Amino acid sequence: MEKMTGERSYRAPTKTFEDGKILESTIAGEPVEVAPNRTDVQDSVGFYFPDRKALVTNAVGISFIFNLYSLRGDMYRNPIDYVEAHDWALSKDAEVLADIHGPGIKGKEAVREALERASDQMQLIHDQTFRMIALGMDARRAAENVYMPVHLRDGFEVYGQVESHVKQVYNGRLGWMGNDVYDINPLFVDEETRRMVEMMGGAEKVRSAARDAVDEGGFPNWSWALKLTSLLLEIDEKDSEARKIRGEAARALGQRTTSANARGWYITEALAMEKKLKLGDKPVTLGMVRAALGTPEVETIMSAPLEDSFQYVRYLVDPRKAEDTRLAFTVSVEGAEKPTRIELRNGVIIISEASKKEQTHIDVSSKEWAEFVVGQRSFADRDKTIATFESVLARPSAPEVSEAVDDQLDDIGEEVDDSNVH
Repeated sequence: MEKMTGERSYRAPTKTFEDGKILESTIAGEPVEVAPNRTDVQDSVGFYFPDRKALVTNAVGISFIFNLYSLRGDMYRNPIDYVEAHDWALSKDAEVLADIHGPGIKGKEAVREALERASDQMQLIHDQTFRMIALGMDARRAAENVYMPVHLRDGFEVYGQVESHVKQVYNGRLGWMGNDVYDINPLFVDEETRRMVEMMGGAEKVRSAARDAVDEGGFPNWSWALKLTSLLLEIDEKDSEARKIRGEAARALGQRTTSANARGWYITEALAMEKKLKLGDKPVTLGMVRAALGTPEVETIMSAPLEDSFQYVRYLVDPRKAEDTRLAFTVSVEGAEKPTRIELRNGVIIISEASKKEQTHIDVSSKEWAEFVVGQRSFADRDKTIATFESVLARPSAPEVSEAVDDQLDDIGEEVDDSNVH
């Protein structure tokens, strides 16, 4: 939580180098080579100290298969960037590798072996995914067919998993569309689910099949139970038997996977289904947690740069409410050198620096602006334009989110046995 509320302490660098270029310098009397080290982020760098034959890197030569895709979501991580970072590291005569994502490695051969293995794991995922694309496979089939030799995979798949990474490469290269034209304009999820369950004989038969799969056990059966209960809970999220079955299946998979990412999601799903995942003293779902944590507090907005709070407003507009409404006004927040212009057009909000106040303008304090952003204050009484602007925003305040969470909890049903809460 401290990452969400802490003060920024950024200090601009005084010595920079061109993007993509290697810089040779001397720092505190120590010769050093600084090079692009693009792995999980695009702006990280690696250091090589030739006098010490030492590499200092970010996610290079690590002791597990690099997390090319995180299940929590992230920007696309290009595996070729990762390979190129390793090419640079392999060009050095390093005998020590200190990486921020794992234990240090000593010994020339040990360093080279770690660098080669980590690089080859990523290149294989990249190249073989492209091969599957050329063979006409979609992302799911590609993930099923990409093979990584056992000596590269066994014991190294402890964070992410190869199948997830293949799908990410596929999506980064081709996007979401596979080979099935149905996916271009599929039925709405609730309609598709209703039809599938009806065709399968109704909810009771689907529920029974899910229970039989879990009771029989084994990876295919547990996975199938998750699929079946996904259908049932799409129709009725309060289906207690479906939730129970799903929790058992998710926990069984989570207890057996070597991937920490996958395990975390499976076990969390099991806890949510069993109402043992809690926010405060209330059982919650991941969706409810996202809603609560996704609503910033006034203090958080006030501590952030003013520009960030204005940009945040862009993501609050509801295009269904806005339609073709066009308007613009300026805002001066106490302490700011210049006013900020807010324009609404075509269902989007444009934020820009203003040279002067427009005809419609409001002056606010830092706290008033923060309260407005999180939905705890209205300026509608100051001007009709402002009132119209507020009418197209979707700004659930923190208290409203809490009330919504409570309402959903009331709908879910029975009380939790506190003695079983994890």
